[in-house]
Amino acid sequence: MRAANFTLYHLARLPTHDASNGFRLFSRRVINEISIESDRGFCYSIELLVKCHRLGWRIGEVPARWFQRAHGTSRFKVIKWLPTYLRWYAYAFATTYLMRSPRTVRMNASSAQHDADGRHD
Repeated sequence: MRAANFTLYHLARLPTHDASNGFRLFSRRVINEISIESDRGFCYSIELLVKCHRLGWRIGEVPARWFQRAHGTSRFKVIKWLPTYLRWYAYAFATTYLMRSPRTVRMNASSAQHDADGRHD
């Protein structure tokens, strides 16, 4: 995961050092307006991050320190979730290098209607 985080930050220019970190705070706007397509594990977290990046929405980062688990087992299933993670990894690079438009971000129907009507809450 370190290599993926390094390349997302330095090459894809995703403005966070740990894209795989599921400890996130999203604004109500993100939750209400962006359609979540992921249906596996914690993949929604990186999905919302890369979609916000494509939309040009502000992304802030507060550094966090993580310590190796001493007891119990992790619920993070790398192999099972890898195809979905790779989809959003490629999405981040497409935003930066293929200049994918913010219009390609799948939004919820209610926010799409607001955009069509020119209304914003």
